[in-house]
Amino acid sequence: MKKQGFIRPNMWLFMILTVALAILVRPTLVAGQTAGTPVSGAIGTSALCSNFSADLLFISLNVGASPGWVWVNKNNPGFPQFRSINGRVTTSKVTHSDYPDAHDSHDHDIDVRVDLGQEDILSDVGRDEDGDNNPDTLELEWEAGIPTFETSGDGSLGFFPKWAWPVEGDRVWGNGDWVFDCGHPKEIDGINHQRTELHPLRAVASMRQQIRTLPGTGTTPVPVTATDLYIHGRSGVVTDILDCGLEVLLGTGTCTTPFGSHNPITDHHPRPIDEDFQFDICLPPLPFDKAPLSAFFEQGPGNTITDPARVPQLQPMASTDACAADPTQFGPIQVRVTIPLAGSGASPDDYYAYKIYAG
Repeated sequence: MKKQGFIRPNMWLFMILTVALAILVRPTLVAGQTAGTPVSGAIGTSALCSNFSADLLFISLNVGASPGWVWVNKNNPGFPQFRSINGRVTTSKVTHSDYPDAHDSHDHDIDVRVDLGQEDILSDVGRDEDGDNNPDTLELEWEAGIPTFETSGDGSLGFFPKWAWPVEGDRVWGNGDWVFDCGHPKEIDGINHQRTELHPLRAVASMRQQIRTLPGTGTTPVPVTATDLYIHGRSGVVTDILDCGLEVLLGTGTCTTPFGSHNPITDHHPRPIDEDFQFDICLPPLPFDKAPLSAFFEQGPGNTITDPARVPQLQPMASTDACAADPTQFGPIQVRVTIPLAGSGASPDDYYAYKIYAG
């Protein structure tokens, strides 16, 4: 009887390796789309966001949207690289679905309902949490610095420690790279539009109302706003993608990023922090009429910038904007915080960490 033929195991292995090699060695980028006209006057498209394709022998496969980011100002001359945002946190979590080649650790994602008047930071396909068809929510991202093999602590990479994470309901100020997220496009009239993000962050202040004693209140606790302030210039692979181009994931681009064994801190591009930062703290309603303002600050965990000339500068003033929007939630006074790091020589590897209490 004639035996039925089968491909021998070593032939199967040869075929699998050949196909894998064809896919891995010859990835290319499909040309990006021409930017269209954003709706509602908001920005939303980037010709620099592209799709990945792969050549499988003689067949070209469109793998889908590229898992990367580009600066908003890349095709919007005159826009800044860095932006600041103020608002209320609606979600704060460590994500579980990051693309491995573009991360050394999982991102911490923060969704922020932006304050009125700051909607220009959003794209036309930004998140709409209240359902009125107008974008109102911006995502902030920073690699947590906790490698996948670590199961406790703040992570050995030291990017974004847990004590500085905002929680749902906090007011938050953040500063970071203003980017398009190329990996989650939404098609409008045949053109892919992308959401904007601040990614990576390099500075964040998380503000929440508490009860505690302050200088001048003796043993009497009073309503205060407690602020956790954190500034640092390291954040993982995302900065290489922004500085070098999306092609850096393919081993090309205008500069390179290391894969395989590498130092996930110093082998990636840093962000400068030696500049002044400024944000406002909304204070609780006064406990009684004409109650005097009291405030103090202390160094936070891991602070490395100890020059007395660089401590937070606190300036009380009449409440404005979001701080004046709801007198049942906030009082008539706000505190403007200036972080005087310009000319300080602070390096991206420094940590600026402070806790501020005011009420």
